[in-house]
Amino acid sequence: MKKYMLLLLLPILAFANVGKITAIKGDISIKRDSKVIVANIGSDLQKNDFISTKKGAKAQIVFSDKTIFTVGQNTTLDIADYLYDEEQPSKNKAQFNVLKGAFSSITGRIGKLNKSKFKLKTKSASIGIRGTIVKANQKVVMCTQGAITVTTPNGKVVYVKAGEKTDVSSGTPTKPTAIQKGDIKVIDTANNEEVKESSIIEDAQNMQSELSVLDEPISWGTWASDLSSMGNPTQTNVTVLDNLRNSSSTINAQYNGQVSGSTNTGGDILVDGDNIVQVNFTLGGGQNDMDGTIKFKTELNQAWDTAFSGTTSGNTFSSTSVNGNVDGSDAVTSGNVDGTFYGKNAEAIGGIFDLNTNDGKEATGIFKAIK
Repeated sequence: MKKYMLLLLLPILAFANVGKITAIKGDISIKRDSKVIVANIGSDLQKNDFISTKKGAKAQIVFSDKTIFTVGQNTTLDIADYLYDEEQPSKNKAQFNVLKGAFSSITGRIGKLNKSKFKLKTKSASIGIRGTIVKANQKVVMCTQGAITVTTPNGKVVYVKAGEKTDVSSGTPTKPTAIQKGDIKVIDTANNEEVKESSIIEDAQNMQSELSVLDEPISWGTWASDLSSMGNPTQTNVTVLDNLRNSSSTINAQYNGQVSGSTNTGGDILVDGDNIVQVNFTLGGGQNDMDGTIKFKTELNQAWDTAFSGTTSGNTFSSTSVNGNVDGSDAVTSGNVDGTFYGKNAEAIGGIFDLNTNDGKEATGIFKAIK
């Protein structure tokens, strides 16, 4: 009887949902076995699915471990392997193959807790993750946060730190070099079109018009909104922030924007008038403080209201305290809000958040805001 029950469970486990499409633009399809499914916001994904985008299209995917993937135009992502079990972290694993095109990825829990079993591959390279934000196409691999190893099929390996890139088009990775603004214009190998810079600042400045269109939320992460450009989204030079922190006078700055993401019990986060992120910084005069609020409602009418505080370091910031509530009762007791400054004079910020309540509710996503 036990063996029979196990056999009954196997099909359920084999076809368990591993992620969800949380944002979409243009024509996206999901190939599952012999079927081709038209993708929509909220479409569930399974192991062995192939997600394909057409010209001018892009999609954001949030996996169960909170790995966030954004695929650009003319891109195919293969979910070759995926298992996430909070109770048995040693068994967690993931393998994503980008068969063509360009992508950005923010590492989730598997990549943080079980790094050796988080595998990311393009046709030209295998990428080892160390708690990282990665951008790549079939020629160039860039690291904008954390660090990665890049291995080509001939066995050559390079270590790429935050702010560096390596070219793998020759079959051997080049010595890592700093990401330059000139790198933003590249040839998209998926369609041989030259794609021009689209920075987070431009994206944030156009936020209000974007939000009026349901299929264009501000949900493409802390990278350039046109992912096939694969460029550096103009992170603020650390010196700019150092000068503010070391100033004898106190400087206050406030950033306002919105968030995008999903929850584990309330559905996707709505991008509407109740969706707010506000972050305040007090720097200089002996102070290095950050505080803010994140408020939103979900498609199942949950209302999240969270406050956070922390500090800045380099050109980044992170929370040290998070608290709040859901629907005025369930307490938000833990989480993190981490981000980066963008623009020559820190005109914009962008980052990720993960919020948890005392009864198991969780919200995760990304945010953008401008001064």
